[in-house]
Amino acid sequence: PKGFGRKYINGPDFNVQTPNNTKRVAMRAVVKAESLPKHFSQPFCNLWLGPGSHFVHYPINSGNDINLVLTLDATSAYDDWQERYFGKNLILDEIRKCDDISWIKTTLPTMPFSDCWRRGTAVLAGDAAHPIPPNLAQGAGQSLADAASLKYWLGFSDINQALSGYAQERSQAVSKIFKKDGFILIDADLKKYIIGSPLNKSPILVKILDKKLHYRLLFQPDLYFGEAYSDGSIVIENGSLTDFLDIALMNLGRSEFNFFSMLINKLYGSYRYLTNFNFIKKSKMNV
Repeated sequence: PKGFGRKYINGPDFNVQTPNNTKRVAMRAVVKAESLPKHFSQPFCNLWLGPGSHFVHYPINSGNDINLVLTLDATSAYDDWQERYFGKNLILDEIRKCDDISWIKTTLPTMPFSDCWRRGTAVLAGDAAHPIPPNLAQGAGQSLADAASLKYWLGFSDINQALSGYAQERSQAVSKIFKKDGFILIDADLKKYIIGSPLNKSPILVKILDKKLHYRLLFQPDLYFGEAYSDGSIVIENGSLTDFLDIALMNLGRSEFNFFSMLINKLYGSYRYLTNFNFIKKSKMNV
């Protein structure tokens, strides 16, 4: 990430690394394969998903060792975390019972992202374009996608069109992986959620005061959020509505908020089209 290419295209100050993410941590360990049951030595990358966490394990060093990584909220990495995350599963409980594992808690790196990938006839690709932290597990795959995209666009005779097409296509695709900033959400049941990775010491606080909004915002957030903010059912602290929308639009762009919202909007659009369609006979009656 400190190479010549990024400095040339993004400027000399862009390579300053951002502080580590202190909200999330990774518990890491390497253990001898012989210390765990044989199914942990299978030549696969195994991924386990849970609420606010994920765990991966896979063999390394020709199968002699097993690499273990659990990513979780920093506030959950205390005392009996192994019992809470591994103890309820018969397979993962074998890890908890193993005395040969020494866990190390590490913070997760964050790297800056720029959607500018081209300057003149120079373009960025791979880690030079998107230094993705290892816990996101996207670095190698996205680099291969860069190569495939660049090969496609270089098939055009116009080199300017080719480089612009590549840079625009890939920067838009990779930008979806990088979430910028975040906020704290407190629902009507007073449960607190960390959305994204807030950068400020006093991040924006969004409070939902009406329980009905839990479902309304799920299905039609673009409709009910504005209404709720206007009537006081949603309160924003440590910032303004503009500040909150800047974060939301920076991460979501103009895409749909979720599948339910997209489906309802499409159904509603079809209904409006059918009910408002102006047939010729109906138009003449209205004249």
